[in-house]
Amino acid sequence: KFLKKNIGKKQYNGKFSDSIFKSFEGRKDPFILFAHIGVPHPPYFFDKNCNFRTIPKNEITVNNLLITDKKSRLEGYKNNLMCSSKIINETVKKIISYDKDPLIVVFSDHGPHLNHDKNTNDLNLIEDAHSSLLAIKPNKKCSSNSFENFFHVNIFRYILNCLGEKKIEI
Repeated sequence: KFLKKNIGKKQYNGKFSDSIFKSFEGRKDPFILFAHIGVPHPPYFFDKNCNFRTIPKNEITVNNLLITDKKSRLEGYKNNLMCSSKIINETVKKIISYDKDPLIVVFSDHGPHLNHDKNTNDLNLIEDAHSSLLAIKPNKKCSSNSFENFFHVNIFRYILNCLGEKKIEI
């Protein structure tokens, strides 16, 4: 919905974090906010400054396999990654301006899938598809938890352990 509403606007950066901020503006009680950012997934609609850009019809796809021009695929991903980093940084700053000690978790669902022109048995291809980002800024209540050998598959158990009274084995 958010993307459809803002397609054609000059700047995307700022609008996403503003919409997130509205969801907790004025709240006093603790809560969990889950926000999904659709970039840097294809299609690569944004330049590195989060301005919408025109892309060729053959690149309007959600599947990197269908973007056959490798240079265009890599450049599109890189620009969208830079844009999403700006959105995340701005959003984290807004969250911290609201709550001085938040628990912030940023994670991705999968790797970029950029090297599909390689042999499927290649370990680099597997790492490309299955590597994922996991970044945690613990709050004071969660700072004693160990992050050694921590994987994103356990993230919600971690959050519930930090926020709840009953501990869930990880």
